[in-house]
Amino acid sequence: MVGGLLVALACIGVFLLARPDPDAGLSPYVVAAGPIEAGHRIESTDLASVLLRLSDPLTQQAYVSPDAVVGTVALTPLEAGDLVQRSAVSNRGGTTTDVPVRELTFPVPRDRAPAQLSAGEWVTILATVTSGADSVTTITAANARVVRFATDDSSLGSNRTAVLTIALDVGDDMASIVHDTQVADLTVVRSTGTGASRNEARPIEADE
Repeated sequence: MVGGLLVALACIGVFLLARPDPDAGLSPYVVAAGPIEAGHRIESTDLASVLLRLSDPLTQQAYVSPDAVVGTVALTPLEAGDLVQRSAVSNRGGTTTDVPVRELTFPVPRDRAPAQLSAGEWVTILATVTSGADSVTTITAANARVVRFATDDSSLGSNRTAVLTIALDVGDDMASIVHDTQVADLTVVRSTGTGASRNEARPIEADE
């Protein structure tokens, strides 16, 4: 009787040792605890930590600590349970290794911007300056990330405007870009997925 019991216990032990651990390979990663709108400054209550098994490329983009995300600004909308990736937030204060960014907001004519722009898309801003019969167009901001794009549908015709907020790297020439938004005629070109390089201002031959 005792021998049979020992055999049974030994079998149970072997079974437990052979059973795969369901948590093997899981690591904690930061996800959205609830809906987060683009442009929202993220707080600790916006985040949760869950155990996930991610592919190697995703582990490079994910956060393991909520503290590294608190204080950043969401560049794209997030739903509850979405993995918070480095491309979805902007750095705010040196708690991450991301490149710090600054936000710039300015009006643009609706007839010289894409019909719809979503937060997280990339745009190139062209600035045209006219002097007499001559005009010069330059790329004032190349491949800038859209933070917000708000339209004003109360105005009519050519007076319709939109307000665009873009994220710029700290190394970008902010003064030059601000100057262009004040004095030049702006055109917004969607560059999402083009792989364009950042902010290489250069003249473009304009049609005479």
